[in-house]
Amino acid sequence: MGIKPLFIDETVFYGVGKASADIAAGQVLKIADSNEFAPNTDGSYPVGFAAESRSAGETCTVLMGGVFETDVFNGDPQPGNMLAVDTDGKLKVAGADEDVVGVVLARSGDKIVFKSLI
Repeated sequence: MGIKPLFIDETVFYGVGKASADIAAGQVLKIADSNEFAPNTDGSYPVGFAAESRSAGETCTVLMGGVFETDVFNGDPQPGNMLAVDTDGKLKVAGADEDVVGVVLARSGDKIVFKSLI
């Protein structure tokens, strides 16, 4: 599935740039260079979420803000949990000293609904 916005309104923004590395739908992204995005594998300076999977060099869309549904996460996030970025660029439950990128609103099976804070 990857990721999909649940509400299309003024709270969801997007950007377009080039993938500097292979990107999987739903991964958290960071700016790699001028107008280039890469998977965020260290949690620093996240800018959004990959709207679709892309190979290095292809144009990618980055989703920012809003409420999303995704199956791209590790661990067992539950409603109310704060989310951070793991070393694969996926969402996970935030630890005490990690930067928060979202909050889980609901969980159903292998999908979570979360509010983006980036």
